[in-house]
Amino acid sequence: MHRLHRVGLLLFAVAVANLGATSHAQSPYVPNKLFSAIYNAYSDLFPTTVTQTWVQNGVTSSNTNQFFTPITPFPSSYQLAESGMTGSCASTSPGCFQRDEHVIRFANTAESGQGTGHLYQRREAWDYAFDLKIQTPNTSVRKEAGLYFTSPNAGNSMLIVTSNNTFYGNGPGEITTIYPDILPQYAFASNSGPVGDYNLNGNVDAADYVVWRSTLGSTTDLRANGNNDGASADLIDQADYDTWRAAFGQGNVSAPYHVGDTLRMRAIYTPPVLADPSQPDIANDPNVTTAGTIEYRVSINGGPVLSSGPLAFTNAWKGIPKDTLIQLRVQNLATSDFPNDSSTVTFNNFDLNGDLPGTGFGAGFGTVPEPASWLLLAMSGFGWAAFRKKRV
Repeated sequence: MHRLHRVGLLLFAVAVANLGATSHAQSPYVPNKLFSAIYNAYSDLFPTTVTQTWVQNGVTSSNTNQFFTPITPFPSSYQLAESGMTGSCASTSPGCFQRDEHVIRFANTAESGQGTGHLYQRREAWDYAFDLKIQTPNTSVRKEAGLYFTSPNAGNSMLIVTSNNTFYGNGPGEITTIYPDILPQYAFASNSGPVGDYNLNGNVDAADYVVWRSTLGSTTDLRANGNNDGASADLIDQADYDTWRAAFGQGNVSAPYHVGDTLRMRAIYTPPVLADPSQPDIANDPNVTTAGTIEYRVSINGGPVLSSGPLAFTNAWKGIPKDTLIQLRVQNLATSDFPNDSSTVTFNNFDLNGDLPGTGFGAGFGTVPEPASWLLLAMSGFGWAAFRKKRV
């Protein structure tokens, strides 16, 4: 058989096979709607007055004490203002606090009413950035805000900024990740090294392993307590070793946050590499050849950009778990010392995968799509035509 004939037949066969195949490559999801769900976690903070204000196409809208508001299209600015906050605990009461929290969900056009927002998948690359500012007259009341990730498959986690670095204290605040169920941990800290820096020398190195090994099993010497969740709470165990190992080689990045600063936050997610993309997504997937990564970047008041570098996921999904919900979240830890505390958190200058002006990767970022079936058919048709022309 003529070589060109064989090429044409091969291309035609591949094209036909591709018509019945399902591509698992996904384009970056760019949300075009916010669902603002004012959720009060504890009734002991009532009566707190909550006003939300947003800007769309230069038009400002607002409402007060609305539990749920769909906002379409995606606003250029969103602000949550609270007043009348109070709590029963004094700032001198260690381990006692009251909180209220508000989540603002990213959503898509297909949803209406009280939808649950877009569920992100493990293979879905994205690059989200926004400016965030916390304003409060009482810096001793801790307020935190940032990106909040929840998944029925793995728990939750946050990339946050706080008004101060203790529940009840006087700033400066910090920029860090909490709840390491989903996201790799990293701290842009003003007074400590990165997560895993157990000897507090500003770097995660072999000396931190020595601290962990010498305190393994301890419930009193908690210098190496890098993971304090679940069974690892107040115990030096394997989870603390895993935290150290995941952070090995990182150095301290100084980024204190002060109330009123404008913080640029950016999170860049790269999906894991799969040996066979046709296989379904599961936990502890043997199909993963390279774990996914997330990179945190921050800049304060337009200053230099500080980066965590790409951090590999160590969870069972080796990336963002299946059906993860991404939200903006604001939380307050109020005290009886300030019975009428008031504060605002403003999110603006959103840059969602380069869809808006800013620092996104642009629409081409993400998994390279598989060749389209029509293109393969066209190629095979060209090969077949060329063969027939040669035969004449």
